[in-house]
Amino acid sequence: MKREKVSIILSPSLYWVQKLSLRVKYVREVKKLLPSIFEDMLPAGQYSYSAYKRGDDFFIFAYEDKAILKLLQDKSNCTLGCKQYTLCTE
Repeated sequence: MKREKVSIILSPSLYWVQKLSLRVKYVREVKKLLPSIFEDMLPAGQYSYSAYKRGDDFFIFAYEDKAILKLLQDKSNCTLGCKQYTLCTE
């Protein structure tokens, strides 16, 4: 079965975002810091993180991918044989 890619727009209630200026050069360095940066502001949960750089600033994101996938499956009114969703952050 061929997988079809679909773009969606997430409600801001499903993720957290911050704009930061950090003394690091690369996104890969920032990604290592994300769990500790978000640690004190997120409710309990299993989070995934993403980041991108624009100029001297980094935009960082935290989200519960399993909660988002469950919401997509619940809202798509699927029965047996429904689509399986995967979350891609790129």
